[in-house]
Amino acid sequence: MFYQPGTTDHNLPFDPFKACVVPRPIGWISTVSATNQSNSEPTANLAPYSEFQNLTFDPPYVMFSANQTPENIRKDSVVNAESTGIFCWQLATYPLREAVNVTSEQVPYGVDEFERAKLERTYSQLLSPKCPVPNFRGVPMVKDSPVRFECEYHSTIRLPGNPPMGTVDIVIGKVIGVYIADEVINTQTGKVDVAKTEPIARCGYYDYAVVRECFEMKMPGAEIMRAGLEGSSKKNKEANVKNGEEKGAATEEHHWSGHGAPSTFGADVDAYYDSWNSAAQRNGNSRQGSTQINGNAAGTNGVVNGEGSNGASGEAHWSGRGAPSTFGATG
Repeated sequence: MFYQPGTTDHNLPFDPFKACVVPRPIGWISTVSATNQSNSEPTANLAPYSEFQNLTFDPPYVMFSANQTPENIRKDSVVNAESTGIFCWQLATYPLREAVNVTSEQVPYGVDEFERAKLERTYSQLLSPKCPVPNFRGVPMVKDSPVRFECEYHSTIRLPGNPPMGTVDIVIGKVIGVYIADEVINTQTGKVDVAKTEPIARCGYYDYAVVRECFEMKMPGAEIMRAGLEGSSKKNKEANVKNGEEKGAATEEHHWSGHGAPSTFGADVDAYYDSWNSAAQRNGNSRQGSTQINGNAAGTNGVVNGEGSNGASGEAHWSGRGAPSTFGATG
């Protein structure tokens, strides 16, 4: 069969798209409101998102994607993350599946899903809100989840969506703290035993999967590529040092991809990029339709504002064509 989404009918009783991209990990996201709804702690929010993924590992970033509500209101998780600048993620597991389902229900802003799902909490240790949050003691996390991340909000990318869901918010956060239960770590291999964590994943429709068995395949080729698959920042740094020594000095390379946003490689990102029809230039002003890193862009292709350090940049999002992107808490 073949169909064009939104143009031709697939002639099936259920839309197959989400059942084709499977299994999808679940971003069980917890946040707090910028203002408390009572005289005690700020109101907690907990919700699962099946459009979730890690983006890179050195440093680690994650994202979750949230549609607007049918009333064209942005999801509580998005509002809270942007307002406070912090959020947490916890692994959705088979033993916690019913609680995950309870927290998926759309309820009015200010309802505490931890209480509704009868979940015991623990609290983040490293996160500090960027706005006043009365009686803040940390972002609550699901204590019984075997893996949890503390995240600092980085940016939001907004995509257009068809009614009634309106726009789609892709929220990106930097992971600054990782909790792993000792009992799910294999002491002989030094690896997280995924089968012991029993993660659940979305499979489209109302179907889920649970992971209880894994198999191993090692990618052939360069060791540095395998280090990337392992998500080893230590090996990544060692390979970078070795590469620099072999070349006599650390090299810096800037690359223009041709179509779309410019890509940046190397130790810093202080380059300015020219338009599609011209070569990239450094330390200058961008021309027609170009973008800049660490600067302001002229033309219509969007803006990239960030500061680079040690090969990582504070680059937000180059919007190119389409809907405008949202940067920072003010949106």
